[in-house]
Amino acid sequence: MVSDTRVRIFSMRPKALIVTAVLLSAALASAGCGEGLREAEKREPPEWAMYGGNPSRDGHYGEELAPPFAPKWSHRGDPLEGGAAASRERVFFADAGGKVWCLRHDGGELDWVFEGDAPFRGQTPLVHERRVFLVSEKGTLYCLDALGGRRLWQKELGSGRASSAAGMKGRIYLSYGRSLLCFDARNGDLLFRLDPQGASSLTAPALSEDKLFVAADTKELLCLEASTGLVIWRNELRAEPSCPPVATTAGVLIGTSDNHLSLVDKETGRMIWTAHLLQPVGSPPAVSGSRVFVGVGDRDSLVPAAVWCLDLASGGALWNQQTDLYGSLPLSADGAHVYVWGGMVLLAETGRRIMSQQAEGNPLAPPIPYDGCLYVCSPGGIFTCLGPAAP
Repeated sequence: MVSDTRVRIFSMRPKALIVTAVLLSAALASAGCGEGLREAEKREPPEWAMYGGNPSRDGHYGEELAPPFAPKWSHRGDPLEGGAAASRERVFFADAGGKVWCLRHDGGELDWVFEGDAPFRGQTPLVHERRVFLVSEKGTLYCLDALGGRRLWQKELGSGRASSAAGMKGRIYLSYGRSLLCFDARNGDLLFRLDPQGASSLTAPALSEDKLFVAADTKELLCLEASTGLVIWRNELRAEPSCPPVATTAGVLIGTSDNHLSLVDKETGRMIWTAHLLQPVGSPPAVSGSRVFVGVGDRDSLVPAAVWCLDLASGGALWNQQTDLYGSLPLSADGAHVYVWGGMVLLAETGRRIMSQQAEGNPLAPPIPYDGCLYVCSPGGIFTCLGPAAP
Protein backbone atom coordinates (compact mmCIF):
# COMPACT_ATOMS: atom_id res chain seq x y z
CA MET A 1 0.00 0.00 0.00
CA VAL A 2 2.78 2.43 0.81
CA SER A 3 4.38 1.86 -2.58
CA ASP A 4 1.06 2.35 -4.45
CA THR A 5 0.33 5.59 -2.57
CA ARG A 6 3.71 7.05 -3.50
CA VAL A 7 3.15 6.25 -7.17
CA ARG A 8 -0.26 7.92 -7.17
CA ILE A 9 1.06 11.09 -5.51
CA PHE A 10 3.97 11.58 -7.90
CA SER A 11 1.79 10.87 -10.93
CA MET A 12 -0.71 13.63 -10.07
CA ARG A 13 -1.08 16.57 -12.42
CA PRO A 14 0.48 19.89 -11.19
CA LYS A 15 -2.94 21.40 -10.44
CA ALA A 16 -3.89 18.43 -8.27
CA LEU A 17 -0.62 18.69 -6.41
CA ILE A 18 -1.28 22.34 -5.57
CA VAL A 19 -4.80 21.60 -4.29
CA THR A 20 -3.51 18.69 -2.21
CA ALA A 21 -0.76 20.86 -0.65
CA VAL A 22 -3.24 23.61 0.27
CA LEU A 23 -5.66 21.16 1.86
CA LEU A 24 -2.83 19.45 3.78
CA SER A 25 -1.56 22.80 5.12
CA ALA A 26 -5.05 23.77 6.23
CA ALA A 27 -5.54 20.44 7.98
CA LEU A 28 -2.23 20.76 9.84
CA ALA A 29 -3.02 24.31 10.95
CA SER A 30 -6.49 23.37 12.19
CA ALA A 31 -4.96 20.50 14.15
CA GLY A 32 -2.49 22.88 15.88
CA CYS A 33 0.51 21.76 13.82
CA GLY A 34 0.92 25.25 12.35
CA GLU A 35 2.20 26.68 15.65
CA GLY A 36 5.79 25.82 14.77
CA LEU A 37 5.43 27.53 11.40
CA ARG A 38 3.97 30.68 12.94
CA GLU A 39 6.73 30.72 15.56
CA ALA A 40 9.38 30.49 12.82
CA GLU A 41 7.74 33.40 10.98
CA LYS A 42 8.02 35.75 13.99
CA ARG A 43 10.21 38.75 13.23
CA GLU A 44 13.78 38.46 14.44
CA PRO A 45 15.30 41.85 15.23
CA PRO A 46 18.74 42.60 13.79
CA GLU A 47 21.53 41.00 15.80
CA TRP A 48 24.22 42.82 17.73
CA ALA A 49 26.27 39.66 17.66
CA MET A 50 29.79 40.83 18.55
CA TYR A 51 32.03 43.72 19.48
CA GLY A 52 31.06 46.55 17.12
CA GLY A 53 27.78 44.80 16.30
CA ASN A 54 28.86 43.01 13.13
CA PRO A 55 32.03 41.70 11.41
CA SER A 56 32.90 45.13 10.01
CA ARG A 57 32.80 46.57 13.59
CA ASP A 58 30.97 49.67 12.35
CA GLY A 59 28.85 50.09 15.49
CA HIS A 60 25.65 50.49 13.47
CA TYR A 61 22.26 49.00 14.36
CA GLY A 62 19.86 48.36 11.50
CA GLU A 63 16.68 49.67 13.15
CA GLU A 64 15.98 53.01 14.80
CA LEU A 65 15.24 53.03 18.51
CA ALA A 66 12.81 55.48 20.10
CA PRO A 67 14.41 57.36 23.01
CA PRO A 68 14.01 58.64 25.68
CA PHE A 69 14.64 55.53 27.75
CA ALA A 70 14.04 54.49 31.32
CA PRO A 71 15.46 51.53 33.30
CA LYS A 72 13.55 48.37 32.40
CA TRP A 73 15.52 45.73 34.32
CA SER A 74 19.06 45.20 35.62
CA HIS A 75 21.44 42.44 36.68
CA ARG A 76 24.06 42.98 39.37
CA GLY A 77 27.17 40.80 39.62
CA ASP A 78 30.93 40.89 39.24
CA PRO A 79 32.67 43.76 37.38
CA LEU A 80 32.03 43.98 33.65
CA GLU A 81 35.11 44.86 31.62
CA GLY A 82 33.66 44.17 28.18
CA GLY A 83 30.47 44.59 26.22
CA ALA A 84 27.40 42.54 25.40
CA ALA A 85 26.04 40.69 22.37
CA ALA A 86 22.37 40.19 21.54
CA SER A 87 20.74 37.53 19.37
CA ARG A 88 17.43 35.66 19.18
CA GLU A 89 15.78 37.42 22.12
CA ARG A 90 18.80 36.78 24.33
CA VAL A 91 21.63 38.94 25.58
CA PHE A 92 25.12 37.60 26.41
CA PHE A 93 27.95 39.07 28.48
CA ALA A 94 30.90 37.87 30.56
CA ASP A 95 32.30 39.19 33.85
CA ALA A 96 35.53 39.43 35.80
CA GLY A 97 34.30 36.64 38.05
CA GLY A 98 34.74 34.15 35.20
CA LYS A 99 31.06 33.70 34.33
CA VAL A 100 29.28 33.92 30.99
CA TRP A 101 25.66 35.03 31.34
CA CYS A 102 22.69 34.58 29.03
CA LEU A 103 19.57 36.55 29.99
CA ARG A 104 16.22 36.87 28.27
CA HIS A 105 15.75 40.13 26.41
CA ASP A 106 12.20 40.88 27.55
CA GLY A 107 12.50 40.65 31.32
CA GLY A 108 16.11 39.85 32.18
CA GLU A 109 15.33 36.32 33.39
CA LEU A 110 18.32 34.00 33.61
CA ASP A 111 18.46 31.61 30.68
CA TRP A 112 21.81 30.01 31.58
CA VAL A 113 25.18 30.75 33.14
CA PHE A 114 28.54 29.12 32.37
CA GLU A 115 31.57 29.28 34.66
CA GLY A 116 34.97 29.44 32.94
CA ASP A 117 38.44 28.72 34.28
CA ALA A 118 39.43 32.39 34.83
CA PRO A 119 38.05 35.95 34.63
CA PHE A 120 36.87 37.40 31.34
CA ARG A 121 38.46 40.83 30.89
CA GLY A 122 37.80 43.20 28.02
CA GLN A 123 35.79 40.53 26.22
CA THR A 124 32.58 41.00 24.29
CA PRO A 125 31.13 37.57 23.44
CA LEU A 126 30.75 36.58 19.80
CA VAL A 127 27.48 34.87 18.82
CA HIS A 128 27.91 33.02 15.54
CA GLU A 129 25.89 30.11 14.10
CA ARG A 130 24.08 29.61 17.44
CA ARG A 131 27.36 29.35 19.31
CA VAL A 132 29.02 31.73 21.78
CA PHE A 133 32.78 32.33 21.65
CA LEU A 134 35.13 34.11 24.05
CA VAL A 135 38.55 33.74 25.71
CA SER A 136 39.31 33.62 29.43
CA GLU A 137 42.24 35.41 31.04
CA LYS A 138 43.92 32.01 31.34
CA GLY A 139 43.93 31.69 27.54
CA THR A 140 41.06 29.24 27.05
CA LEU A 141 38.93 29.80 23.96
CA TYR A 142 35.41 28.53 24.73
CA CYS A 143 32.70 27.54 22.28
CA LEU A 144 29.30 27.30 24.01
CA ASP A 145 25.84 26.38 22.79
CA ALA A 146 23.97 29.69 22.62
CA LEU A 147 20.62 28.12 23.49
CA GLY A 148 21.71 26.12 26.54
CA GLY A 149 25.21 27.18 27.60
CA ARG A 150 26.66 23.70 27.10
CA ARG A 151 30.39 23.65 26.30
CA LEU A 152 30.87 22.31 22.76
CA TRP A 153 34.67 22.60 22.59
CA GLN A 154 37.58 24.57 23.99
CA LYS A 155 41.14 25.42 22.92
CA GLU A 156 44.12 26.32 25.11
CA LEU A 157 45.87 29.30 23.51
CA GLY A 158 48.64 29.80 26.06
CA SER A 159 49.66 33.12 27.57
CA GLY A 160 48.52 36.33 25.94
CA ARG A 161 45.72 38.85 25.80
CA ALA A 162 42.76 38.25 23.52
CA SER A 163 40.70 40.66 21.49
CA SER A 164 36.98 40.19 21.13
CA ALA A 165 36.37 37.72 18.31
CA ALA A 166 34.62 38.31 14.99
CA GLY A 167 32.77 35.61 13.08
CA MET A 168 31.85 35.18 9.43
CA LYS A 169 31.05 32.22 7.16
CA GLY A 170 31.77 29.59 9.81
CA ARG A 171 35.15 31.07 10.79
CA ILE A 172 36.24 32.74 14.01
CA TYR A 173 38.88 35.48 13.94
CA LEU A 174 40.67 37.01 16.93
CA SER A 175 43.95 38.60 17.92
CA TYR A 176 45.85 36.93 20.72
CA GLY A 177 49.01 38.63 21.92
CA ARG A 178 51.08 39.23 18.77
CA SER A 179 49.18 36.68 16.65
CA LEU A 180 46.09 36.77 14.47
CA LEU A 181 44.23 33.46 14.66
CA CYS A 182 41.46 31.95 12.54
CA PHE A 183 39.49 28.90 13.74
CA ASP A 184 36.79 26.66 12.32
CA ALA A 185 33.66 27.51 14.33
CA ARG A 186 32.40 23.92 14.24
CA ASN A 187 35.33 22.11 15.84
CA GLY A 188 37.99 24.66 16.80
CA ASP A 189 40.54 23.59 14.20
CA LEU A 190 43.16 26.29 13.59
CA LEU A 191 42.84 27.36 9.94
CA PHE A 192 45.64 29.91 9.84
CA ARG A 193 47.88 32.05 12.04
CA LEU A 194 49.69 35.29 11.25
CA ASP A 195 52.55 36.76 13.33
CA PRO A 196 53.49 40.17 11.86
CA GLN A 197 57.23 40.76 12.09
CA GLY A 198 58.22 42.95 15.01
CA ALA A 199 54.70 43.28 16.42
CA SER A 200 54.02 42.75 20.12
CA SER A 201 50.26 43.42 20.02
CA LEU A 202 47.43 43.57 17.48
CA THR A 203 44.03 45.20 17.49
CA ALA A 204 40.77 43.31 17.18
CA PRO A 205 40.21 42.37 13.52
CA ALA A 206 37.46 43.68 11.23
CA LEU A 207 36.02 41.93 8.17
CA SER A 208 34.52 43.09 4.90
CA GLU A 209 33.45 40.51 2.31
CA ASP A 210 36.62 38.52 1.56
CA LYS A 211 39.07 40.84 3.34
CA LEU A 212 40.27 41.06 6.92
CA PHE A 213 41.84 44.17 8.50
CA VAL A 214 44.02 44.35 11.60
CA ALA A 215 46.45 46.97 12.95
CA ALA A 216 49.75 46.29 14.72
CA ASP A 217 51.79 48.33 17.20
CA THR A 218 54.49 48.52 14.50
CA LYS A 219 52.39 51.39 13.05
CA GLU A 220 50.93 49.17 10.35
CA LEU A 221 47.44 48.49 9.05
CA LEU A 222 47.28 45.13 7.29
CA CYS A 223 44.76 43.80 4.77
CA LEU A 224 44.56 39.99 4.50
CA GLU A 225 42.62 37.43 2.52
CA ALA A 226 39.97 36.33 5.02
CA SER A 227 40.06 32.72 3.84
CA THR A 228 43.83 32.18 3.84
CA GLY A 229 45.48 34.90 5.93
CA LEU A 230 47.72 35.96 3.03
CA VAL A 231 48.72 39.64 3.21
CA ILE A 232 47.27 41.74 0.37
CA TRP A 233 48.72 45.12 1.40
CA ARG A 234 50.28 47.00 4.30
CA ASN A 235 49.76 50.67 5.15
CA GLU A 236 52.28 52.60 7.24
CA LEU A 237 50.25 54.55 9.80
CA ARG A 238 51.04 57.98 11.20
CA ALA A 239 51.45 56.50 14.70
CA GLU A 240 50.51 53.41 16.66
CA PRO A 241 46.84 52.38 16.37
CA SER A 242 44.66 53.62 19.21
CA CYS A 243 41.54 51.60 18.38
CA PRO A 244 40.55 48.65 16.18
CA PRO A 245 39.88 49.28 12.48
CA VAL A 246 36.34 49.68 11.16
CA ALA A 247 35.44 48.53 7.65
CA THR A 248 32.99 50.73 5.71
CA THR A 249 31.72 51.00 2.14
CA ALA A 250 34.13 53.91 1.60
CA GLY A 251 37.24 52.35 3.14
CA VAL A 252 38.80 51.36 6.46
CA LEU A 253 38.72 53.78 9.40
CA ILE A 254 41.61 53.65 11.87
CA GLY A 255 42.43 55.86 14.86
CA THR A 256 46.05 56.57 15.80
CA SER A 257 47.75 57.71 18.99
CA ASP A 258 48.49 61.17 17.58
CA ASN A 259 44.78 62.11 17.83
CA HIS A 260 43.98 61.42 14.18
CA LEU A 261 41.28 59.37 12.48
CA SER A 262 42.08 58.22 8.93
CA LEU A 263 40.24 56.53 6.07
CA VAL A 264 42.24 54.04 3.97
CA ASP A 265 41.21 52.54 0.62
CA LYS A 266 40.22 48.87 1.06
CA GLU A 267 41.62 47.74 -2.27
CA THR A 268 44.99 49.48 -2.33
CA GLY A 269 45.81 50.67 1.19
CA ARG A 270 46.09 54.25 -0.08
CA MET A 271 45.27 57.02 2.41
CA ILE A 272 42.04 58.78 1.41
CA TRP A 273 41.81 61.37 4.20
CA THR A 274 42.95 62.03 7.75
CA ALA A 275 41.30 64.26 10.36
CA HIS A 276 42.89 65.77 13.47
CA LEU A 277 40.40 65.48 16.36
CA LEU A 278 42.40 67.28 19.07
CA GLN A 279 42.03 64.49 21.64
CA PRO A 280 42.84 60.74 21.69
CA VAL A 281 40.69 58.39 19.62
CA GLY A 282 40.45 55.57 22.14
CA SER A 283 37.40 53.70 20.80
CA PRO A 284 36.39 52.65 17.29
CA PRO A 285 33.99 55.02 15.50
CA ALA A 286 30.42 54.19 14.54
CA VAL A 287 29.19 54.66 10.98
CA SER A 288 25.65 55.39 9.83
CA GLY A 289 25.04 56.18 6.18
CA SER A 290 27.35 59.01 5.12
CA ARG A 291 28.31 59.98 8.68
CA VAL A 292 31.11 58.87 11.01
CA PHE A 293 30.69 59.36 14.76
CA VAL A 294 33.74 59.18 16.99
CA GLY A 295 34.26 59.82 20.68
CA VAL A 296 37.53 61.43 21.75
CA GLY A 297 38.96 62.10 25.19
CA ASP A 298 41.60 61.36 27.79
CA ARG A 299 40.75 60.27 31.32
CA ASP A 300 43.77 62.16 32.69
CA SER A 301 43.02 65.36 30.79
CA LEU A 302 41.39 68.51 32.20
CA VAL A 303 39.43 68.86 28.95
CA PRO A 304 36.05 67.07 28.80
CA ALA A 305 35.58 64.40 26.15
CA ALA A 306 33.70 65.16 22.94
CA VAL A 307 31.79 63.47 20.14
CA TRP A 308 32.62 64.39 16.55
CA CYS A 309 30.52 63.81 13.45
CA LEU A 310 32.49 63.63 10.20
CA ASP A 311 31.53 63.23 6.57
CA LEU A 312 32.54 59.69 5.56
CA ALA A 313 33.59 60.67 2.02
CA SER A 314 35.79 63.65 2.89
CA GLY A 315 36.54 63.54 6.62
CA GLY A 316 35.16 67.07 7.01
CA ALA A 317 33.65 67.96 10.39
CA LEU A 318 29.84 68.26 10.40
CA TRP A 319 29.48 68.93 14.14
CA ASN A 320 31.10 68.27 17.50
CA GLN A 321 29.50 68.07 20.91
CA GLN A 322 31.45 68.52 24.12
CA THR A 323 30.28 66.39 27.04
CA ASP A 324 30.69 66.53 30.80
CA LEU A 325 32.48 63.16 30.71
CA TYR A 326 36.19 62.37 30.86
CA GLY A 327 37.98 59.54 29.06
CA SER A 328 37.44 57.57 25.90
CA LEU A 329 33.84 57.55 24.66
CA PRO A 330 32.69 54.19 23.26
CA LEU A 331 29.60 54.71 21.10
CA SER A 332 27.13 53.10 18.72
CA ALA A 333 24.53 54.47 16.32
CA ASP A 334 21.36 53.87 14.37
CA GLY A 335 19.95 55.98 11.56
CA ALA A 336 18.79 58.82 13.81
CA HIS A 337 20.74 58.61 17.07
CA VAL A 338 24.20 58.26 18.55
CA TYR A 339 24.45 56.25 21.78
CA VAL A 340 27.38 57.26 23.95
CA TRP A 341 29.10 55.54 26.84
CA GLY A 342 26.73 54.90 29.75
CA GLY A 343 23.42 56.04 28.27
CA MET A 344 23.82 59.46 26.63
CA VAL A 345 21.79 59.87 23.44
CA LEU A 346 22.53 62.49 20.75
CA LEU A 347 20.65 63.32 17.58
CA ALA A 348 22.71 62.13 14.63
CA GLU A 349 21.73 65.13 12.50
CA THR A 350 22.84 67.89 14.87
CA GLY A 351 24.56 66.35 17.92
CA ARG A 352 21.94 67.77 20.27
CA ARG A 353 21.69 65.79 23.50
CA ILE A 354 18.22 64.39 24.14
CA MET A 355 18.96 62.32 27.24
CA SER A 356 21.78 61.29 29.54
CA GLN A 357 21.75 58.49 32.06
CA GLN A 358 25.16 57.72 33.49
CA ALA A 359 26.33 54.25 34.41
CA GLU A 360 28.35 53.44 37.49
CA GLY A 361 32.05 53.95 36.73
CA ASN A 362 33.59 54.47 33.28
CA PRO A 363 32.05 51.94 30.85
CA LEU A 364 34.57 50.21 28.63
CA ALA A 365 32.06 49.28 25.93
CA PRO A 366 29.43 51.25 23.98
CA PRO A 367 25.71 51.02 24.73
CA ILE A 368 24.22 48.06 22.84
CA PRO A 369 20.99 48.73 20.86
CA TYR A 370 18.69 45.77 20.38
CA ASP A 371 14.97 45.45 19.59
CA GLY A 372 13.88 48.80 20.99
CA CYS A 373 16.15 48.71 24.05
CA LEU A 374 19.61 49.93 24.99
CA TYR A 375 21.95 47.79 27.11
CA VAL A 376 24.65 49.36 29.27
CA CYS A 377 27.56 47.42 30.81
CA SER A 378 28.89 49.13 33.93
CA PRO A 379 32.38 48.32 35.27
CA GLY A 380 30.75 48.32 38.70
CA GLY A 381 28.99 45.08 37.79
CA ILE A 382 25.55 46.39 36.87
CA PHE A 383 24.13 45.31 33.52
CA THR A 384 21.13 47.53 32.69
CA CYS A 385 18.41 47.29 30.08
CA LEU A 386 16.98 50.70 29.18
CA GLY A 387 13.57 50.51 27.52
CA PRO A 388 11.22 53.10 26.06
CA ALA A 389 10.09 55.58 28.72
CA ALA A 390 6.39 55.71 29.54
CA PRO A 391 4.59 58.64 27.84
